[in-house]
This record gives sequence, structure tokens and C-alpha cells, in this order.
Amino acid sequence: MKREQVADELLRLAADYRHVYDGGYAQVRGIREWARILDPESRQSLWDRLIESVANQEPTMWGVAVAVLVEEHPDGVAERLDDLLTRHRASDEWNNEIMFSLLSLGYRPATAKCFNHIKEGLLNGRGEVLRLLAASCRVDSNECLVLSSDYFGRVL
Repeated sequence: MKREQVADELLRLAADYRHVYDGGYAQVRGIREWARILDPESRQSLWDRLIESVANQEPTMWGVAVAVLVEEHPDGVAERLDDLLTRHRASDEWNNEIMFSLLSLGYRPATAKCFNHIKEGLLNGRGEVLRLLAASCRVDSNECLVLSSDYFGRVL
């Protein structure tokens, strides 16, 4: 399946699920089911297109794309997401989601970057980093415990 065909099918799937108001979960399921029937080359084209959606921060697609990539975890996806995080300037929401994905995947090379972001967020009272703190136990449970106890000791 050519790249254009993959993009067209993703658009068709998005249209199929546009009236399902579940935060994109059904669309994620639909893409994952479709991915299972693709040949390896077409599946790789799908992963590439989803990474592109994340990189371009496509408003209606990047969150769905991240969810599919994390759930399916194709080879090299953590490295590619980490590269996006390094190369792209984006909103806090996008950065947090990419970091959450890396932590959820247990991607250790991004540990220092993620912990620095979490520490900064905790110091600045950004509660949205608490889920990153929870997910950080997948990459370094000791540092997660230290940060958690320090933070909750201060705020409770």
C-alpha cells in the first residue's frame, strides 16, 4: 500500500469515527485492527504516517496517532518519539504526551530529560506532570519515589 493510500485510509477512518465521542478510543481501535491486516511494508507506511501526524501536531490526529504507536509499539517508535521531542517546539500538552508515551514504553534513554521536565513542572505547580511522575516508575523507580515523597511531603 502506497503512502497516499495509507493517508487516505486514515482520513476515511477518521470520518467513520468523527461522531463517536469517546476521546478517540474507537478510532485507535479501528486503526489498530486495520494495522493487523496490513502486509509488513504497508504497516511500516502506516507507522511512518502516524509519526508524521505527531511531528506535524495535526490537531485531530496526533493524539490518536500517539495512542496507536504506544499500544502497538513498532520497532524504533520510542527512539523516533524521543527525536521528535528533541527537534520540535510544541505546546506543553504535546510535550507532556510525548514524555508520557516514552515513560509508558519504558524508554530509558529519555529518563533524564523526562525527570528534568517533571521536576520543573512540580516546582512550578503544574499538576499535569503528576501523571508523568507516576509513569516515571517504569524507567527509574528510585528517582520516582524520591521525587514523589519530596513533592507530596511539601504539598500535603
